[in-house]
Amino acid sequence: MPTPGSSAPSAPSATVPPPAPWKWWKKALLGSAVWVALAIGSGILHTEVFLHGQATPGQDERISGAYGMVCGFGAALIWTLAWMRGRRRRG
Repeated sequence: MPTPGSSAPSAPSATVPPPAPWKWWKKALLGSAVWVALAIGSGILHTEVFLHGQATPGQDERISGAYGMVCGFGAALIWTLAWMRGRRRRG
């Protein structure tokens, strides 16, 4: 029995399990969000800063379409690679 003023013996601490590893789809979601943000940002920088007032509306549309294709194909590639890597780890 502890005396007054002394601390009581602490209960044995339970071991905390390590955090679960990221699922493949979480990695793909984060990676594709970063990719889309970079593609949109570089497209805006290209059309609004570097070509400000020099590109015709048709050229601007083609440039934006090209960045849209890069954005879509890159996101699809990220999802495919993350899925393949997640499938490989499952066995």
